[in-house]
Amino acid sequence: VAFAHISHLLRELTTMLTTSALRLVSFVRRLHTADAWLTVTGLLMLAVLAATTAGLWLDPRVIAGAPAWLKPSKFALAAGSYSLTLAWLFTFLTGAPRTRYVVSRVTSVVFVLEVALVALQAWRGTTSHFNNATPFDAAVFAVMGVAIPLIGILDSERTQDVMNKTLDRIAETRAKV
Repeated sequence: VAFAHISHLLRELTTMLTTSALRLVSFVRRLHTADAWLTVTGLLMLAVLAATTAGLWLDPRVIAGAPAWLKPSKFALAAGSYSLTLAWLFTFLTGAPRTRYVVSRVTSVVFVLEVALVALQAWRGTTSHFNNATPFDAAVFAVMGVAIPLIGILDSERTQDVMNKTLDRIAETRAKV
């Protein structure tokens, strides 16, 4: 009786996991159709998050009082979440193709660059921000200082108008969030 019960539970669990995996694959395909750049960037950041999380466990180094791989992990999580959320919002936006194109490409390039530089500095065992200890460190910080404001520039009136229309469309269609 106990074996039959366990067998039944395992079948139910397998069915549930298979269904969930299929839904996830379908969702990722939908995101990729809406915006391949943001979807790939988001998935790449999740892979970086996995690697930097492993670094938290495997690398005992501390930089400025924190584990060496903590900042790259946080950056990867933030960039991945932002990218995938923006790709999801783009599934509701059929207009403004030029704005979407620019927002997508700039966001993807900036996030990959930012996370790569933060991870590079963690790998080197030094801080990524406000670091002018060497010409190379100063250059890394300068590139980051120029790159990330590009995301803010995208938060212009035109982009806000497009995003407001997107949110209105989500509300009108009563989309599942």
